[in-house]
Amino acid sequence: MQVVARAQTFGTNYVFATNDYIALNGVPVLKKDKIPEAGVNCDPGVRPMVAAHQTERIDVCQSPPGFLGYMTVDELLRAASGSPRAIYNAPARLIGATTAYSASNPFPQFGNYVAAFKKLWRA
Repeated sequence: MQVVARAQTFGTNYVFATNDYIALNGVPVLKKDKIPEAGVNCDPGVRPMVAAHQTERIDVCQSPPGFLGYMTVDELLRAASGSPRAIYNAPARLIGATTAYSASNPFPQFGNYVAAFKKLWRA
């Protein structure tokens, strides 16, 4: 893998992938050569590696796609009904080598956002 060869040549501590799907393609080579990788998104395929702090040791977890979808629909409903805009914060979370992280509950800070939006829309 060309990226791994360059990483070894320049003494790089990590290979940074622009997204987790690209990272997954490189994992076999990175794992074999013991080169840690950092990615973005906390996509389902890498969550077990991130939780175990294996190969992909750092990830920037962006807001879950479902939350972004509900947030977008909420803004559309507000615009269609003439309601005031909502100001949403779609936080990211950095997962590092010592961060506690659960692959089965990767976004605990969001709780049950589906129920919260449905409750808001019934009000």
